[in-house]
Amino acid sequence: MQSTLELAASSLNGRPLLLADSPALPLCLAASCFMTPQPQAHAVTDALPVGHCEECGDDGLFLDRVLLEHFQLHVCITCKQDQSRRDGAFELVPKTRAKAEYALPDSFFRGLAHLEKPNPHHEAFAPLQLFLRRTLLQEAHRLYDGEEGRQQEMARRKKRAFRTAASRTKHLLKRQHLLTLSADTDEEQDADSTEISKKEKKRKEYVPVADGDHRHEFTAESFEEDTAIWTKTCSCGMQVQFEKW
Repeated sequence: MQSTLELAASSLNGRPLLLADSPALPLCLAASCFMTPQPQAHAVTDALPVGHCEECGDDGLFLDRVLLEHFQLHVCITCKQDQSRRDGAFELVPKTRAKAEYALPDSFFRGLAHLEKPNPHHEAFAPLQLFLRRTLLQEAHRLYDGEEGRQQEMARRKKRAFRTAASRTKHLLKRQHLLTLSADTDEEQDADSTEISKKEKKRKEYVPVADGDHRHEFTAESFEEDTAIWTKTCSCGMQVQFEKW
């Protein structure tokens, strides 16, 4: 009986190796001898498009698939990374954020190249639209005649938003001020009523005395500014209100 090494050597000499030649040959080794070689898997870079880069001008470079398929831009991966780090030209911006940062109306987004993705908040909501920052900046410059015009429009919008917020806050403050005045008035009225009640308590109660035992003699006179009435008091406590002419 031939050994495994001898059988392997005979296969190298040109004679085909048969399973009947060696029953002791391991199954895995025998199967590997009769298997046809399979081609290796393609590298990841083989799936990327190759072409001319519009940024650096070189040929035969791997291009970014998203920019090529959705924005028709031939930009290599290296240039995209460099521009993103420099000024974010190839960043994708959502529509809501783009309207706020570049002061663009809704009409400018119609027909503009964008990438759609499922809404991250809920699958039933409208899809998320992502626009290229470079394209947004170009549209803003075209609308406002350059960067200076865009900055002026942004400043006008900030002032308008500030005035709106200030008027709303002023209305709330005015309402709060009126409520405070009303509360202060109520407190003053309560204080006045309390003071009047205290004055009434301080007054001596009149105790009737028989006419034969006492003769009223009104000596002390006082004037009450609140009621504008003169009052004279007897030693027994009796008070009489009168007017002076």
